[in-house]
Amino acid sequence: MADRAPRPVGCSGNYRRGFSADGRHYSQGFDPATGCPIVNGVSSVTAVHRDLISADSWATAMTVREPKMPMPNGSRCAL
Repeated sequence: MADRAPRPVGCSGNYRRGFSADGRHYSQGFDPATGCPIVNGVSSVTAVHRDLISADSWATAMTVREPKMPMPNGSRCAL
């Protein structure tokens, strides 16, 4: 039976903050591999975790990853 205890939810997105130039939206977040604004088409990510800091951290980390990359295994990452 699944655990139905309430869990914290963390959300991260780039649809509100950032800037537009030449018809393209650039995020407030930066890709750590390139140092450039994130431009990957991900608008928002929501993560559920047993603690709020981890939920928020995972949501932020997943906004940076390319959408074509496989999603992390929830059980292995304790999501």
